[in-house]
Amino acid sequence: MLKHILWVLAGLLLSSGASAQNRVDQLLTGYSLIKTVSCDVRKDTATPEGEGRMLSRVWFEAPNRLLVENSTPIKRKILCDGTTQFFYADEGQTALQFPFDQLPLDMQIQAQSIPASPMEHLLRLKDLSETNLPATAAYPVRTGYSTEKLFAVLSFDASNRLARLEFYTSPEMTNGYAATDYSSFEQPLPGVWLALHQESEITVQGEMKARESRRFSNLRVNPSIPPETFQSGKAFPGVKFNTPPSQ
Repeated sequence: MLKHILWVLAGLLLSSGASAQNRVDQLLTGYSLIKTVSCDVRKDTATPEGEGRMLSRVWFEAPNRLLVENSTPIKRKILCDGTTQFFYADEGQTALQFPFDQLPLDMQIQAQSIPASPMEHLLRLKDLSETNLPATAAYPVRTGYSTEKLFAVLSFDASNRLARLEFYTSPEMTNGYAATDYSSFEQPLPGVWLALHQESEITVQGEMKARESRRFSNLRVNPSIPPETFQSGKAFPGVKFNTPPSQ
């Protein structure tokens, strides 16, 4: 359910303006220095329907190569080799492939986002006009960005790290829609921060609809990753993939 809600959120974040480089663009420039990442991810999700946990091992190579191996709740692999995305699940022997340039925008962004970074949101906000917002005791720098249907707020702590990202239904910021808090920071490169703990919550009319916690461990930045890691023949030996008909 949370993934569906996040996809809806992604659809709402359509660009609506442009300006000179702002804080979003500055963050993305810093993250462009990271070329490869490997890590483990624990994702805990809570919704009114119940709770769940997903454990994953992730390898990433810029700009859009990604291998995700889920060990629980079911064993599955998702691979993007830069041109094609592959999905395989042991349960039901599901094996599908999709041309990368035909994937929904949110799935393309997922393959382009550095693990433990906020890029999955920042990539949807780049080039937008920036508004300076009043500081708070916890966040000395806050900036806002108007999209077609939402208003995004980035809050930076005293160390100039993006510590909180919020979405409101309007620039008046009276009705919160979603928020993510970033903590347990690691600085792999000067001025470039990754958050090993991320807490997200989505609310509708003041009612919590979903909560997600991500914890990253065994994080390695710019390691040497063998090229065959992102080759489908190596990741899925003997598996025959089907291409779903175009929608």
